[in-house]
Amino acid sequence: MIAELWGELEKRLFPRKYLQTKENKEIIRMDFSARRRSLSEADVQAFSAKIMSKLEQSNEFGKARTILIYHPIHNEVDTRGLMAKWHDTKQFLLPVVKEGNRMELHYYVDENNLKTGKFGIQEPDSACFKGKPDLIILPGVAFDRQRNRLGRGRGFYDRLLQHARHVPTIGVAYDFQIVSVLPTSIMDKKVSFVYTPTRIIC
Repeated sequence: MIAELWGELEKRLFPRKYLQTKENKEIIRMDFSARRRSLSEADVQAFSAKIMSKLEQSNEFGKARTILIYHPIHNEVDTRGLMAKWHDTKQFLLPVVKEGNRMELHYYVDENNLKTGKFGIQEPDSACFKGKPDLIILPGVAFDRQRNRLGRGRGFYDRLLQHARHVPTIGVAYDFQIVSVLPTSIMDKKVSFVYTPTRIIC
């Protein structure tokens, strides 16, 4: 019933012309970012715990030793508990934005070894990782049922995924961030899976 109601609402909010126009990516970003920011802290933690629990049970997470993850901002799915829980057995990496909008991967040490980066995101003050991680866990403003991802608009992860084609990628999101179809370009990269509190899209 809920899915049917959302489907009807989605048709009204996102007609085909809306979704197929590249310029409207920014409108979608604004809409979904506002909805995410309106979540309560209790909802963020409850939904994030469900997503992290599913993720921990996945084969991809179980086999991975070096994992690129992200530090959340503005009510994104919270990954900090996962990093704290598995810090002794997994090596986590966080993205660091450098001059010229280059993104490097640096070792996550702990929450005390972070500083505010270029876009207000907490970044590790540690050595740079050279190589490919075993798993990439990444956020998104929205995902669709074909596993397309709409990011923040700077293309950092899309460029990264071009060079990590054989690395499994898991997008994490709240249920309201999943739509039927997103506008995409040749530069946009699909993720391998999308995890939400109630489902896994693969």
